[in-house]
Amino acid sequence: MALQIQPTQPVFVQPTGPVSPATVTPTSIGTLIFPPSAAENAAGVAIVNGWYPYGNMLRYGIVPNSAGAAAANTAIAKALFNPAITNGPSGQFWFPNTTGADVYYFNGVISFRDGVRLNLMGSTLSYTGAVGAADVNSGFLFSIRDFSVENGSISVAVDTSLASSSGNAIQIGARGSESTYFTNMFDSLLAAQQGNCVVRNCRITVNNTGSNLASTGIIAMTGGLANVIIENNVLDGTAAANCAYGTFYEFGWATSPPSTNATQTSHAHNVIVRNNKVSNCGTGIYFGGSYSTTVESNYVRNCPTGIAYAPGEAMFFNPWVGWDDTGAKRNFAMRNNVVEGCTVTGLSLTGTGSGSTYLTGLTSSQKVDLMDFIVEGGALGGTGNGVVCTSPLCMRGVFSNCTGSGGNIGLSEECVQFDIGFCTLIGSNGPGIRADLGGNIWPTPRLKIGTIHDNVICGGNAQAITINNSASIHVARNRIGYNALYDSVGNESTQGTGVYVDAGASGVVCDSNYITIAGGGSGYQIAGTTSANCNIINPMGPASGATGTGWAINGMASDTAANIASAAAFINTHGKYFLKQCWDSTNSRLMIAQGAGATDNWIIAGFGTTQTTITPS
Repeated sequence: MALQIQPTQPVFVQPTGPVSPATVTPTSIGTLIFPPSAAENAAGVAIVNGWYPYGNMLRYGIVPNSAGAAAANTAIAKALFNPAITNGPSGQFWFPNTTGADVYYFNGVISFRDGVRLNLMGSTLSYTGAVGAADVNSGFLFSIRDFSVENGSISVAVDTSLASSSGNAIQIGARGSESTYFTNMFDSLLAAQQGNCVVRNCRITVNNTGSNLASTGIIAMTGGLANVIIENNVLDGTAAANCAYGTFYEFGWATSPPSTNATQTSHAHNVIVRNNKVSNCGTGIYFGGSYSTTVESNYVRNCPTGIAYAPGEAMFFNPWVGWDDTGAKRNFAMRNNVVEGCTVTGLSLTGTGSGSTYLTGLTSSQKVDLMDFIVEGGALGGTGNGVVCTSPLCMRGVFSNCTGSGGNIGLSEECVQFDIGFCTLIGSNGPGIRADLGGNIWPTPRLKIGTIHDNVICGGNAQAITINNSASIHVARNRIGYNALYDSVGNESTQGTGVYVDAGASGVVCDSNYITIAGGGSGYQIAGTTSANCNIINPMGPASGATGTGWAINGMASDTAANIASAAAFINTHGKYFLKQCWDSTNSRLMIAQGAGATDNWIIAGFGTTQTTITPS
């Protein structure tokens, strides 16, 4: 027999009063589903549209597509992200794009606490205003640590004519001059380093007006940053006169107060700027002091200077002492960048400089050798100079068609060690490679050591390679002078001298270069009579001749009998060694050195047991 269960009687509960339909709203329902979080309560943020979840900016009353809501939107965002409330909301926040083209308007600078991630969802943040003194050196979006913004557009138009302001779209990091504005966030890097920030997949336009634009940028970075990534963005400064920099970094204090710990570097490190398009700025990408930094696969267009590294003040940098075992301010790598339309310099790599007032604890030589640059691939074009470098340089595979009079590659007297290979350098109104830029700045010149190899240099209107103040330069397997299409073996219509060695150079070895230049030009030329120990090995091409005293051909030097007999002549004081050969051009005879000293004998090569000896005196 089946068991049957009788249902219990229904229970009716009498309401205590009437229920008002007005109390049941989307907001009241939403707050039950998405109740205010502890972080929201800590910040005192009003939940205006509670049916939106935590992180949706519409939850807090932000209004899209209304220019009149700019002031209210700014007030809401400042309250929500106020960095002084350290236990306020953090994490992912997004700006819904319900129409596919939503614009959120603001009229004030918004600073962010640690841990905020903005996803623009394809919408636009629009900032317009006359920036006041409280916003000096700030950006529309301002953070020093653990911040990201991505996937949308940012538009900034700032009237700086009445204010001292940079009018940046984004600023990452802070330093002493900004500590009063960025309340409670400029703290010691010993506790937590500034950085760990990302700007990705954004289209950012800055259109500033007014006269105070010297430090105006699109993305600005300051202070002792670590681990910052700027990638896959389109940055447009509208005009170079309106925007000084696309991305900008300048040093700042490492600690607060600055003298807290002398071991802390004030420079950025582990910074990556890649896959960005930067246009219409004074300088596309600029670093004022940074190391272990990578700038790669960027396209810079219509900027007078494409990419620049300038001296920076490493206040507490002390290389080669016990607690700084790496001498760490090194390694600035640039790969596969394209610069078009430069009118000043494509790549300006100016390191520190021996005469710099920065790094006062270092010698002049230490300052120069402190920075080193790695340049791989990429292309440069415009009416300016191609590359200018003042520190050790390794360059590979760069194409430069810059027509400036400074040359396609200019190495200053402070670039004392370099390797340049597999580059194509065409069309310059100066040298293809100029290893004497800036003249002699040293009381006693530091002599260059380097290699120039496997390059194509043609179409220029000056020397292909010019060298001064050198000790050992290997110039090997270069193709110099190749007509308008750079692929013919005929004489180049404009290219001047192939390799030009100036009066202060020695130790230049030219090996297996193929040179074809304009009729009457020399493949190799030495200026004056002070250059010595320069050798041409296996010369090839129609322009294989050499002019000037001091060249050796396939290991054999050539000089006059008077110089061979003079202990003060360069043939006896520079590069002399046991069994060195020298052609006596006065008497048409071969001389062989019997030692490396200036007064060691030369003998006349010949047959028999008796040989004539010349003793320099």
